[in-house]
Order: sequence, then C-alpha cells, then structure tokens
Amino acid sequence: MAKFPEWQHKLEKTATLADGRRIAVEAGLRYLEGNDRPYFSVTCSGWDPGHKGRSDFGGCCHDIILQAFPQLKPIVDLHLSDNLGVPMHAVANAEYWVKEQNQANLIKHLRFKSVPSTLLMEAYTAGGLGEDEGFDIFNIRDMGAFIEVLRPFWREQAIEAIRLLTELKQDLS
Repeated sequence: MAKFPEWQHKLEKTATLADGRRIAVEAGLRYLEGNDRPYFSVTCSGWDPGHKGRSDFGGCCHDIILQAFPQLKPIVDLHLSDNLGVPMHAVANAEYWVKEQNQANLIKHLRFKSVPSTLLMEAYTAGGLGEDEGFDIFNIRDMGAFIEVLRPFWREQAIEAIRLLTELKQDLS
C-alpha cells in the first residue's frame, strides 16, 4: 500500500463571521493510515461567544465554512473524495442511494449537477440504459460501469481543486 504524507496542499485560515462566531478552517488532501489514498477534507473548529458565553463546535460544518470562505465551494464539493476526485465508496454508496430511492443524496454523492449532460448520457449507456428507457438513474443495471465513465471528469475536478488550494494558500496568507 502506498504511503502518503498526512496532509498535502493544506490550507489553514481563521475568520470571524458576521454573528461573532470565530472559526479555524482546515482544508486540503488528508491521508489517514489504512486508507488507500488521501481524501479531500474541509473541516472547521470554532467557538460562539454569544452562546452562554462560549460554545465549541466543529467538524464538516460546510455551511459555516462557506459563510467565511465562499471560494472554498469547489473543495467542499469534493469533501471525502479521493485525490483523483472519486467519491468515497463510489459504487457502494451510489447503489445504496438507489436502493433507498433517495435521488437528492445520489445526485450529491455523484456530483451530477456539475457533470456535462453529454457525459451523463454516455455514463447511462455504459450502465446499461438506453434513451428509450429514459436514462433513469434508479434503473441502472451496472453502477460500476456508469461510474467508470465519470472518473475522468472527477479527476479534472480534483486537479482544479488542488490548483485552487494552491492559489488560495498564496492569496489568503
């Protein structure tokens, strides 16, 4: 198994939100022992001085992070995707959301909103559906083949996110 440094392209920044909460954001590619690859991670820790004097909060509070740093949206979108842009447990999680008939989570997991429609059509075809079947995500017969078509697109998103992290590290310093 390949060994990676714990962090790559790490960005650390603090901010005070309009409501007085302070946050410290940590974003980048993080490798945890036992994983095959590093994953995009965007988390924060913070405190709220207006809540009974002080209350701590943290984790992947993406709404709070984006209030302070909206430019991190492309990296937030890749949270828990590997350094090649592939969502965590891409096939298994997609199959789970299909089984649950949860279209919103499936769309978020596979990042459909950013995938060009022509690529989606190619993926549907690879997954065993044709136009006459209406390209219904819930009827895909081969989710693995469907996802294979999306991999190059996700890779481009990962490359762009790494470029953005590098740029933001310089701009926010």
